[in-house]
Amino acid sequence: MSIITQELFDFLPAFSDDGENSGQRDKIESLLKKALAEPVNYPSLSESIFPGDRVTILVQAGLPAAGETLDSLLSMLELSRIETADILVVVPQSMAKVFNLVENTPADPETRMPATYRRMSDTKATPLCFEIHVTDDEQAVSYLAANVQGNPVYVNRSLCDSDVILPLSCLTPGRKQTDCLYPEFSTDETRSRYRKKDDSLSERVAEAELANDSLGLFFSIELICSPGDVIEDIVCGSRTHARQIAAERLKPLWAMEQPDGCDVVVTTVESDADSTAWSSVIRAVNSASQAVADGPIIVWTELSEKPNAKVKAACSAQFEGSVPDSLSKKLQHFASILCERPVYLKSGLSQNVVESLGLGYIESAESAQRIIRPFSKPLLIRDGHLRA
Repeated sequence: MSIITQELFDFLPAFSDDGENSGQRDKIESLLKKALAEPVNYPSLSESIFPGDRVTILVQAGLPAAGETLDSLLSMLELSRIETADILVVVPQSMAKVFNLVENTPADPETRMPATYRRMSDTKATPLCFEIHVTDDEQAVSYLAANVQGNPVYVNRSLCDSDVILPLSCLTPGRKQTDCLYPEFSTDETRSRYRKKDDSLSERVAEAELANDSLGLFFSIELICSPGDVIEDIVCGSRTHARQIAAERLKPLWAMEQPDGCDVVVTTVESDADSTAWSSVIRAVNSASQAVADGPIIVWTELSEKPNAKVKAACSAQFEGSVPDSLSKKLQHFASILCERPVYLKSGLSQNVVESLGLGYIESAESAQRIIRPFSKPLLIRDGHLRA
C-alpha cells in the first residue's frame, strides 16, 4: 500500500498483454540463483540435476513475470550443463499467449506424441521446446492413482517421462490455483470437479497432494509477490516446506493497513487470471471501502466483460433506494457502497456502459487526477481485489 505523492500517471500500472515487468529480470535472476543454491530441506540444483537428465519445467497458470522467471531458470540450468534439447516447458493453454508460442512439430497420433511449440522469437537450430497441456485429450494424460472416492487421478503424460520436474509456482492471496500441478495439468473432468467444489476442501487438497506424491514431485520453486505482481523473494526446496515459508513471507506484503484521515482511494486490479472480471472489481471496491470512511473510490482495471444481470441489479440499488435481498453478500455490500459514495471506473468498457450502471467514467490518468486533486489524503491500494 502506497500513499499517492506524485502525478497519477507516474505510478498507475502500465498493463501489458503478458503481465510481465521487464525491469525485474536482474532481481529475479539474483533471487533464483540464491534460492536454488540454498533450497529448504532439499539438495542444491548442482546436486540434484545432471547432464543428460530429461528436465521438465512446469509453469503455473497466471505466473507473474513468467518470461523473466523462465529465462532466469534456463540460465541456471545452462550453468549445470543441461542441454536445451533435454528441456521441455509444459504450460497451460492460458499461458500460450504469454510466451508467444508457435507450433514447431505437429502432434503424432500413432506415437501419441503431443505437438511441440517454440517461442516466435526463438530462431535457434535447437529451439527451446514447449508443450501446451490439452485438458480434453485423454491421450495427453497418464493415470497415476485413484482418490478416496475412486476417481482417477490423471496428469500430463510428458511429466511422467521426465527425470526431473521443476515447477514454477506463485502463492497469492485469493488465487484460485494454489497447487502448480493439480488440477491445472489434469483433465477437463477433474478441473470441473474442483471448480464446482463437488468434494470438500480437505478432499481436494488431499487429491492434489496424492497427484504430486504419485508423480514423485517433491520439489517446488515458489515466487513471493507483493501487490502488482512485484516479485519480492523466491524460495525453493521440498514442496511442503517451500510453500509454508512462502505463505509466511507473503502475509506482511499484503497486510491491509488503514491510515487515519484517508479521504479518497485509487485501487487497482492487476494480478490473477480473473483480474478482468466483474467479480474482481466488486472485491476491489469492497476492500477499498474499508480504508476510506465515505470518500470516492476509483477502480483502475482492464475490465472488458459486460455486466451480468446480478451486477446490474446491484448497481441499480443506488437509484431504487434499497438493496435486493436476492443478491449475494458481496454484491449487497457492493450495492450499499454505491448508495453511499461515488465510485469511478477506468476500464475497457465504453462510457455509455459505465455510466448506465451509475458509475463514474474515467478516461485517463489525467481525468482521475482531476477527481483526486481536491482531496488532501489520497491512498493507492494495488490489487485491492486480492485483499478483500
